[in-house]
Formats: sequence, C-alpha cells, structure tokens
Amino acid sequence: MKIVIVTGGTRGIGRAISLEFFKEGYKVIAIYQGNERAAQDLKEEFPNIEIEKCDISDEKEVSILVNKIYKRHGKIDCLVNNAGITRDGYFLMMSNEKWNSLLNVNLTGTFNVSRAVLRFMKVKKLGGKIINISSTSGVAGQIGQTNYAASKGAIISLTKSLAKEFASDKINVNCVSPGFIETDMTASLKNKEMISETLIPLQRFGQVEEVAYLVTFLASEKANYITGKNFVIDGGMIND
Repeated sequence: MKIVIVTGGTRGIGRAISLEFFKEGYKVIAIYQGNERAAQDLKEEFPNIEIEKCDISDEKEVSILVNKIYKRHGKIDCLVNNAGITRDGYFLMMSNEKWNSLLNVNLTGTFNVSRAVLRFMKVKKLGGKIINISSTSGVAGQIGQTNYAASKGAIISLTKSLAKEFASDKINVNCVSPGFIETDMTASLKNKEMISETLIPLQRFGQVEEVAYLVTFLASEKANYITGKNFVIDGGMIND
C-alpha cells in the first residue's frame, strides 16, 4: 500500500484530495492545524484515514511528525503540500505581521514538510511524488493579495527547482494551480455569478473533486515522465 501525506488535508480542496487518494487505495495521513471540527468529522466518516495535527511553519514539529510517520509505515510515497492561508489586504496597508505570518505557513511550511519528506524518499531510493498546490494568483497576481501571490509564485519556482535537483532520485515534483473553486473560502463571495460569466470561459467555479483528480493523476505511474510542471486548473480563466 502506498503512503501519502496531505497537508491541510481535512477540509476544502485538501479533504477532497485525501478522499480521492483513499479511494485509490492509498494509506492517507491528513495533516491539519487549527480546525478541530473538520478533522473530527473526517475521522468519524473515514476512520481508516490517519489524522495528525501539526503546525507546518514549525520546523521541529514537522520533523517529529514526519519521523513518526516514516517509522510507522516504513516509507513515504507521496506528499501533497496543500496547506495554506490567506491574509488579504492592500499592499500599502499590509502589516509586517500579515506578510510574515502568511509566508511562514504557505512558503516556509511547504519548505519544512518537503525537506523532511525528501530526506526519507532519497534514502529509501524508491522514488516518489510531490505535488504542491499553488494558485492562479501565483501565476497572474491579484489585487489585495501581494503576500498570497508572492508565496504561491514562490511555490511554483520551488517546484521547478526541486524537480531538477531530485530527478536523478526518481522523485517527480509538480505543481497544481487552481482558480476559483467551490470551497468554504469562496462560498461568501457575493459576485460569484458575475465572476463565472465574465472571467471564466467555462462559466462556472471548479469543484474540489476536479482538483483532486488532477493531483492523484500526477501521483500515479501514468505521470512518471512529468516533472517540474505547473498545471493551471481554472476553467480557462488565465493564459499561463
């Protein structure tokens, strides 16, 4: 059985990714930080999915957890770096705290978990797959999201560099950049219909399952010759 770690894996896109891997027969370890209710709901509905709490911005906490997972299962086949936060605000009004707190989770968190997992993937010499979740904001930018866009753009560049560095170890590293997806985060948008009709050629928001399908494909053997790529999934909204 293959082992996959999904950060931010108990809600939204991450939950859908965890469930799709579970359906594909993986042993899923879903990591969360703050939403106890979402974690409990997932555990109650799918008791065979392992739930672990971790602050991915804390290097030591990440190292302890990844070591525990490796000792328990003997390997880690796949990592999905999905966890991320938004702290929106106009640039000239953005505090250092808002900037730094977001980068600590979105970018440094991705760095921390990737480094901890790659150490085991490389030593085990069985190859592996890493899929990072970015955003169309990281490709095209977005007003009021300079911190978020910067973090997500950096994740795309991180992906490309890791793919080259670990290709000789048969470790594939790719990136998925969703646009507007139906989640709790977008549920409160008041202009969803206008966005769909004027900005998205397919004229609808994406579903979390559609992102999950792409992620599990990239984790499969069917994608063994794909690495260092960023896949935009946005209904045709931006030219990437």
